[in-house]
Amino acid sequence: MRVKKNKFLLWSIALLFLFTLSTLSFAIALYANRHADMAGKSSLQLSRIDFKETIDPVLAQSVKNSIAKTEGVNHVYFNESDGILVFSHDNRIQSADQIFENIQSNYDLNMERFVVSDEMAQGSCPVTGQHSILLKVGGFFYGLLVL
Repeated sequence: MRVKKNKFLLWSIALLFLFTLSTLSFAIALYANRHADMAGKSSLQLSRIDFKETIDPVLAQSVKNSIAKTEGVNHVYFNESDGILVFSHDNRIQSADQIFENIQSNYDLNMERFVVSDEMAQGSCPVTGQHSILLKVGGFFYGLLVL
């Protein structure tokens, strides 16, 4: 009787482990595949403009409204205390440079567009970045599931 209980317990643990492993591998494969598919098709971009001088709230609201009315811009956030304006836009409709030049031509402000350097881009998020362990493991499981 004791041997049957031990055998049942061993099989239960083994099946639970296999079920957990298969569910986890399937979830990782789906996650990795979704990000791989979106990498070449993404058109939403975050851009940032740094203001080198303090801006009064009325002018800040005017700049924010001007960007928000631009075609292709989805959302605008202006951190007035730090002089940082962040906006999301569809880069198929408007580029960040076009939006920046539009603001620069309409307002006489000391500002510059923040551009991520190659060094900063290389140090992207280790979990969800382009070279992350999650995408590598997901690619492995995706390869197993597809074949």
